[in-house]
Amino acid sequence: VDFEYTSWNDWGSGDIPVKTKDFEKLVLAGKDMVHLPIFLGAISFFHSIPGVESGTDGLNVTGCVLARIFNRKIKTWDHPEILEDNKQLKGKLPRADFPITVTHRVLGSSSTASITEYLNKVCPAEWPSTMVGSKIVWPADTDGCQGSSGVTTCLRQTEGAIGYLDSGHGHSEGLVEVELINRDGKYLSSKFAAAKGGIQSAAEEALNLGVIPGSADENFGDVKLLNMPGEFTWPIVALTYVYAKKDLSHFRSDGEKTLFVQFLKSLYDLDFVTQCEVFGFTIPPKSIRDLGLAGIDMLKLPDGSAEWIVETDTRPGVGQGDNVISFKRKSFSSLSISGISDDVAGVQDTVSELSANVNDLDLLVDNHFVTNGDDDRDDKIQTALVLGGISIAMWGIVGIMFLGNKLINI
Repeated sequence: VDFEYTSWNDWGSGDIPVKTKDFEKLVLAGKDMVHLPIFLGAISFFHSIPGVESGTDGLNVTGCVLARIFNRKIKTWDHPEILEDNKQLKGKLPRADFPITVTHRVLGSSSTASITEYLNKVCPAEWPSTMVGSKIVWPADTDGCQGSSGVTTCLRQTEGAIGYLDSGHGHSEGLVEVELINRDGKYLSSKFAAAKGGIQSAAEEALNLGVIPGSADENFGDVKLLNMPGEFTWPIVALTYVYAKKDLSHFRSDGEKTLFVQFLKSLYDLDFVTQCEVFGFTIPPKSIRDLGLAGIDMLKLPDGSAEWIVETDTRPGVGQGDNVISFKRKSFSSLSISGISDDVAGVQDTVSELSANVNDLDLLVDNHFVTNGDDDRDDKIQTALVLGGISIAMWGIVGIMFLGNKLINI
């Protein structure tokens, strides 16, 4: 259907670049766009063979062995082609002919696109182009799993399974990663590669080899960071983009346009984005960040647009003005909520003090009646404890009402 390239969204983001045919149609229609590369992410394979951990004594595999596992030509972990590079497996497998269960994503995903393109690139005889894509027809005796979390569950529930995930997700779940051979003939994990700069080197090599265009407004449709050279380079790396049209007239106001541009710039500011490394993302090398920043400069803003600034250190006067994103300022609401936190601590201390008083009262009553031998001891103790409990409850209600009024007034 021809929608005449009407924008459904102000901008987009994803791990798969706009297809060449679609990019060319956009250019012919006068809808120039940019790909802004913002993050790198390794895609890897994980397994659940009992007793086989990650590391140098882990599971070593080549691209072709993986292809034959996933196309079901290799179905057991003691297959000669696997044992050739994994002699340590002989004494670790639970039994002879220990079966391999292949798990995969059931819906379209960029990780499926990446690993099928990789297998086709390194072993086309075993993995033809007809089995490449974000969603493919898998052999019937494989297990489909919903999303990355589903693949994780499949691996955990089935001994001897193998599947693929973005590495950050797999590592955060404590899954066991394979040691995959790279273009330079080195077996390594994505975690080891990342520690050696091997995720960034994939992007640097791709830019040097012309796989990544030199300008953000060129065609990225054929960009694939697969099996790039380098001693520690990880062979399957995904590049995450922001997609944006150069013409920002579809935004509702000039303020939205300039704020959007500032947001894009923040994606290349190390003060902002390094926190994303916690989730398994890798910050692109400077050469790629420079390409992205140059692409942002191609976006068309109205003449005289007020530029946003980021205040990291106090800038008297300027920091209190418009179009400022500040690390130094707090809203009245945030200050009020901070004060309420102190009030909550005070109420908790009061309740703790009252509880201690009730305990003391209990001991006092207990000692009194033991001394005097009063037959009504139990009833009177119970009465005292009830009165103490009511007192604590009333203080709690007062505290809740006090905090509630404060929240309403924020």
